[in-house]
Amino acid sequence: MNPMTEPAKAPRPALLSPQLPLMLFDQVSCGLLICDGEARLRFFNRIARCELVAGRLIRMQGNLLSPAHGARGDLLTALRAAALRGRRSLVQLAREGDQLLLTTLPFDVPGGEHGLVLIVLGRRQACTDLDLELLGKAYGLTLAERRVLAALMGDATPTEIAERHAVKLS
Repeated sequence: MNPMTEPAKAPRPALLSPQLPLMLFDQVSCGLLICDGEARLRFFNRIARCELVAGRLIRMQGNLLSPAHGARGDLLTALRAAALRGRRSLVQLAREGDQLLLTTLPFDVPGGEHGLVLIVLGRRQACTDLDLELLGKAYGLTLAERRVLAALMGDATPTEIAERHAVKLS
């Protein structure tokens, strides 16, 4: 047995609650959806729900996932390819200055339903405020340096950042 290629067999701990796995998915910072090859939604987490409700690039019609009106990108073809042929795809949905990257992955449930697809939505924000704070602490950044980093992550230019803080660019 090669420990680099085979996962270690460890006993699974008893779950605290049957709802725990679903609650964990809501803590993940990217959108997760599960649907079949016909785009019937079976599950989505909190971040995915926000995307569906906003309806900017994806939406839910009844229990069906679909691209929003005017969104470019071939989501439905990628869904079918994952469900029927086991093909992974990266799809870019775009419309008028807005874009969303998503990945479609085959997701067969052992001993259960086949032909399901896991859709992982790209993050709209590169990192959260907490991520920035942790990065700043890890590298010993001062408060001013962390503010500059946050502004850069928000697509501000160095000139705009200097103006906001009433300092010279130098």
